[in-house]
Amino acid sequence: MALPIAIMESIYREMVRYGLSLLPEEACGVLSGFRTAEGIWTADRFDPVANLSPEPRTSFAMDPAGLIPVLHAAAKQGREVVGFVHSHPSSAPIPSDPDLSTSWHTVPSHWILSLQTPSVPTAGVYRYFRDSSGRMRYEPLSFHILPDSL
Repeated sequence: MALPIAIMESIYREMVRYGLSLLPEEACGVLSGFRTAEGIWTADRFDPVANLSPEPRTSFAMDPAGLIPVLHAAAKQGREVVGFVHSHPSSAPIPSDPDLSTSWHTVPSHWILSLQTPSVPTAGVYRYFRDSSGRMRYEPLSFHILPDSL
């Protein structure tokens, strides 16, 4: 079983605010941070990335012109990609078939922010992987919101 993921409270709030600001379209971005000595991934930065999908209300495609600089900056700063984020404006935070078709299945986590009830956003966090037949699957990961005072 995979270890839990942690996210700083202010970063979680920032991610939610960004998702809400783009309703009714899907938002997307990158979480970066570090891995603790115990192996727990901890996100302490969120970088929004523009959604270039031709159908942004039901899908997302991160703009390479925004994504590549975020990835380079993280590497230059010694940070690691903790996960990719996108929102589901009108559905549950469960990976869809298009979500699972990502070529980024090796990142530690995929965060789906459900905004179907904007006053009560919910998040699901998953690890994507290929099973023995090569089919993409997902497993839920637990996550913890850490107070910023840590």
